[in-house]
Amino acid sequence: MNYWNKFPLLRLILPFIFGIILAVFIDSDVHIPISVFVICLIISVLFVFYYKIFISYKYRWLPGIFISAFLFLFGFELTVLNTDKFNPLYFGNYLSNEEQLSIAEVSEPIVEKENSYKAIIRVEKIKKNDKWVNVKGKTIVYFEKNSFASNIKYGDYLLLNADFQEVSSPQNPYEFNYKKYLSYKGIYEQAYLKSGSWQVLSNNNGNKIVTYALSLKNKLLKIFKKNNIKGDEFAVASAIILGKKDNLDPELLKKYSGSGAMHILCVSGLHVGIIYLVLNYFLFFLDKIRYGRIIKMILLILLIWFYALLTGLSPSVMRASTMLSFIIIGKSLNRNVNIYNTLAGSAFLLLLINPFIITELGFQMSYLAVIGIVALQQKIYNLWLPDNWLLDKIWAITTVSFTAQLFIFPLILLYFHQFPNYFFITNLIVIPVTSFVIYSGLLVLFSSPISWLSAVISKVFVLLIKFLNSSVQIIENLPYSTTSGVSINITETFLIYAVIICLIILFLNKNKQFFKYALLFSVFLCVSVALKNYKQIYQKKIIVYNISRASAYDFVYKKQNLLLSDSLLFNNKKKQEFHLQNNWCKSGMNKTTMFDLSLFKNKDIKTNVFYKKDNFIQFYDKKIAVINNKNKDLTSSHTINVDYLIIADNIRTKISDLLNQYNAKQIIIDSSNSLWNTNRLIEECKERDIKCYSVLKSGAFVVNV
Repeated sequence: MNYWNKFPLLRLILPFIFGIILAVFIDSDVHIPISVFVICLIISVLFVFYYKIFISYKYRWLPGIFISAFLFLFGFELTVLNTDKFNPLYFGNYLSNEEQLSIAEVSEPIVEKENSYKAIIRVEKIKKNDKWVNVKGKTIVYFEKNSFASNIKYGDYLLLNADFQEVSSPQNPYEFNYKKYLSYKGIYEQAYLKSGSWQVLSNNNGNKIVTYALSLKNKLLKIFKKNNIKGDEFAVASAIILGKKDNLDPELLKKYSGSGAMHILCVSGLHVGIIYLVLNYFLFFLDKIRYGRIIKMILLILLIWFYALLTGLSPSVMRASTMLSFIIIGKSLNRNVNIYNTLAGSAFLLLLINPFIITELGFQMSYLAVIGIVALQQKIYNLWLPDNWLLDKIWAITTVSFTAQLFIFPLILLYFHQFPNYFFITNLIVIPVTSFVIYSGLLVLFSSPISWLSAVISKVFVLLIKFLNSSVQIIENLPYSTTSGVSINITETFLIYAVIICLIILFLNKNKQFFKYALLFSVFLCVSVALKNYKQIYQKKIIVYNISRASAYDFVYKKQNLLLSDSLLFNNKKKQEFHLQNNWCKSGMNKTTMFDLSLFKNKDIKTNVFYKKDNFIQFYDKKIAVINNKNKDLTSSHTINVDYLIIADNIRTKISDLLNQYNAKQIIIDSSNSLWNTNRLIEECKERDIKCYSVLKSGAFVVNV
């Protein structure tokens, strides 16, 4: 009990977090009665200050129970109150199934996409029954790509004539849940705006500080460009120094991810810490004047948070900035700061402001990494104390990397299904190099008034980034650099963390009982993995995916699959990763064979379980015919019996004509058909009382064979 008394904030934040998690999980407009809060609060206060009067010493745990209950309920209620869709003024409550006029403010800088410009806007007024209604709520709009849309800026007020639609749920097995991801950000609808359906009402209405920060960021980026920093070097410089990741090439991101260096491209504690050291160094003179420590404290906090704002206020930056602010205040007041209380206090503050930040991967990984470093790094470092300076630095970085990675690798496996095996080598190189990159990048910016000096420093800056990129690429290209295709579920993630925690307690306290607990959790983990593996070995299924304007058919058997897709998907790795990769990973696929449907008519395929000839497929005992524009003219002298008839390629053939050729138990209309053609085919099937499934309307078609 005395041990926990050292960390009061850590004890208090746990029930608060559990309340938030429960509210996020339930996602319902359920409120805690005020009377319950009042009762819990009054009892807690009485117990805390007068428990000796009311209860004996052996029941001293009772105040903690009521305080925890209060914080749990408070976390739950706070989350419900911060859920925008439960607000009576939420603009989604006033939408009709047609275009409506609305007035909205652009709340973030627009992002250029492949075929449009994406903007997050805050709707303030909406026209309902010829009256303007004051509303609240964020949403996403996609502007048709043109020069007018490219000029939209943060803080612009727009008049929109939009048909807002609810963000759709995942349409394919285990596909990334974009709807849930956006809901955590308070976004539930989206709209596409063609030219002429919107206009700018006024400019520069946003927060003046944010506007200035965005303007400053653009000026700083121009300094990089002025010094002839371009290509991958400019992209990495923008990400590391200013937190702008829009210019990063997917291939470059893949290299950083595969080598375990992705954290370098995200402005985080490392970057904020370096900024703090620089600022603290330049403000040393304030320590020598009266009230200088207080002035220095205020300046440091303001400048650190301005940098956080400049880089986009990511969860890891906010964590680092908040934690540093607590440490700066403690030092200025000559107080000893307990790092666990500091972590808990910073998390408490951030969750009070936005409880949904707990769903951010950056928030989760940032706190877990720091906890790992604080709890274990010094203990492991002390196991070996090298006399050599260089060895000492290498050992220090290695222990930091190991302890941070130990606490976040279950999340990496859960979210990314891969693990960078050489992360310790990567960090030995990228952490020191990144420090020099940040220092030299800041020098390029600060020396910009002296153009020749800035140009000279930029040469060194570019060389450092090139060295960083080359190092990452070399490590990523090493044999077995990445363990990929790993799939664990939430239960298995918690079991892994249970094993880790038990082993850490065993290491720190030498309590052998926790070795038994670690073994027990390991057995549960092995059983879970074995059961999942057993199901995968005996799986046999057909999947017709829902991918916009594309045809994709997957035939899964054991831990292998054969994918037939048109060239739109076959040649687009990004679409494959978004729509298919997660399902393959969750299904345990270790061998994927792909065929281009454009060659469907001319190429036969034969395996032990799969046979294709012309437009016919047999998979185990299921017979399938695919009708598209390349084979629709194939005819037969007799009616062919098939289990599934797949209609693709937006063909205009009538159902009655198809039935003259095929006797199908079920017709499947794939997602390469337009909505109009899909509706036409569905109606024809209804008229003839034929079983029909539309992938476009109902999501992927999945059947176990």
